[in-house]
Amino acid sequence: MRRAFISLYLIIVASILIIGWGLDKAWEQTQPVNGINDYQRSLLELLSEQLEGLPPKTLDSEIARLNAALNIDITRYSLGEFSSSDLAADIAQGEPVFVTDQQHTQRLYQRLPDSDVVLGLRHSAEAAPAKDRYFVFILIFYLALAAVIYIWVWPLSRDLYTLQDQTAKVGRDGTAATVTLRRRSHVQPLANAFNTMSTRIRDLLASQKEMTYAVSHELRTPLARMKFALEMASESDSPQFIQNKLQNVREDVANLEDFVNELLSYAGFDQSQQTIDQGSDDWVAFCDAIVAELQQDNEKITIHTRNLRSSTEITCDWSLMERILTNLIQNAQRFAGARIIVTLGGDDQQYCVSVEDDGPGIAPPDREKVFRSFVRLNKEGEKKSGYGLGLAIVKRIMQWHGGSATVEASSLGGAKFLLQWPVPGH
Repeated sequence: MRRAFISLYLIIVASILIIGWGLDKAWEQTQPVNGINDYQRSLLELLSEQLEGLPPKTLDSEIARLNAALNIDITRYSLGEFSSSDLAADIAQGEPVFVTDQQHTQRLYQRLPDSDVVLGLRHSAEAAPAKDRYFVFILIFYLALAAVIYIWVWPLSRDLYTLQDQTAKVGRDGTAATVTLRRRSHVQPLANAFNTMSTRIRDLLASQKEMTYAVSHELRTPLARMKFALEMASESDSPQFIQNKLQNVREDVANLEDFVNELLSYAGFDQSQQTIDQGSDDWVAFCDAIVAELQQDNEKITIHTRNLRSSTEITCDWSLMERILTNLIQNAQRFAGARIIVTLGGDDQQYCVSVEDDGPGIAPPDREKVFRSFVRLNKEGEKKSGYGLGLAIVKRIMQWHGGSATVEASSLGGAKFLLQWPVPGH
């Protein structure tokens, strides 16, 4: 909003200067020139010739006669009467002096040659037209300024009403469409923040629906099995049968415990931003340690590691990266035929880690879906394993690193999970 304030401020200042300058020039063109016209100059010359050299008494009577005959207003002054005014020097030079007072009364002063006598010719100008013009010009100034501000404010008001309408929709049904404004709109940053919020809300609602379905399914199935086992155990007299059923109940309880722990773990990762603790260390040693541990779980599948960078030192949150690498390798072990390859690559601007296998791969329509929570892709006829949260956690951690997690076809024939995040400082 700072940009909007600065823009409005500059527009108002520029409008005042431009409109004011334009109207000032127009006013100068419409106003009569405050000077002596040819008629007045000729009249003064005639009066000077008529009254020059007359004694005071004769001069006064002649002035009275001229006033009556010509219907004008001539007054005689002495030069000393102007000694305290700014007009004294101009009048003393003998040139006509033109003055307009606050009542719009025009006065012409002319000193008679070689004397201290000053003639004053009074003329009343019509003030009303000037006042009317002045009012019109003031009105035009404020209307023009109001029009400029309206032109600026209207798009802003329209965009704000659009945001208000979408916000009201969020309040009613919890969803909102993406707000699209003009690229140069002053509230575009606010619209971007709103779109981010609405996207997050939609993701949360979708995640809530998926979680509700998954929790319902994952809880009901073992609870039904436990209830059935306990019923059968209560009706049996065989100690061995009872022990078998109790063992089944223990296994279901363990599965429920694993599910709750996984769910709580995912809840900790299910947020758009997180402060991560990044540090630099050796990737090869880190990766080899994880591979050695996971290799023991499935010795039939060989896990290879390779480095394509000139340096093996990278920067990341190592505890979170361990979670990512473990999830991806364990996921690959479920689907691989015989080989898994973990590769470190990238350049000076970004790191790139890939985990690929020689399994059946992931169909293109499912490649985006696998990163959603509670989504599980199993081989045909294979019993479902896991809870569909591992890859969702991988994607979230990469977002915290400012990077991305994608999947594509591998040259081995299976799936290739690709992790990319920027090198700090680039």
